[in-house]
Amino acid sequence: EEGRFRDMGPSVIMDSLSRSYEHQGDSLYIPRYITSSSVVIKGVRPGESPFNTVIWAALGYPATSVMIPVPVCGEDHIPAAMKRSAGNHKSELCEMSLELKKSVFPDGKNKPEDMVRAREYMTVFSKIEKCISNDFNIIHDKYVKRRIKVRKYLKRYDKMMDNYVETIRLESEKLF
Repeated sequence: EEGRFRDMGPSVIMDSLSRSYEHQGDSLYIPRYITSSSVVIKGVRPGESPFNTVIWAALGYPATSVMIPVPVCGEDHIPAAMKRSAGNHKSELCEMSLELKKSVFPDGKNKPEDMVRAREYMTVFSKIEKCISNDFNIIHDKYVKRRIKVRKYLKRYDKMMDNYVETIRLESEKLF
């Protein structure tokens, strides 16, 4: 992590690409109406454990979703709210995002005036993402530096994500 790339974390990539609403010259934006998710993978250097890899995923429309870290490890630790719901092909977080997306694009098309609402959602969700990122990075760094074992890391992660998923639910309900 040298020079200009030192501060390029998942949120910088997500915000500058998947949530960029700067005009692209064709009256459209990088995230299209049909965008269904955005993923950033924070890998490892040669020689480092592949289990230090983290997938950051925003399920649903990027402006109306929250980027969630998911540790890559030998067992399933994907939060339940990110998994397909029973009887549905979408996860709970994806469903929430797509419902909010309907209020961003009431007629189903990208228009500049629709971006005002998208930015409002991004403001709310970016605060949650910063908290998630800070809390996750603390436990992830302890795991990477071998200050905690994998079981403790994953237990803390699961508890942290359960709490944040509830926060996301509550904040999403306020926006409807």
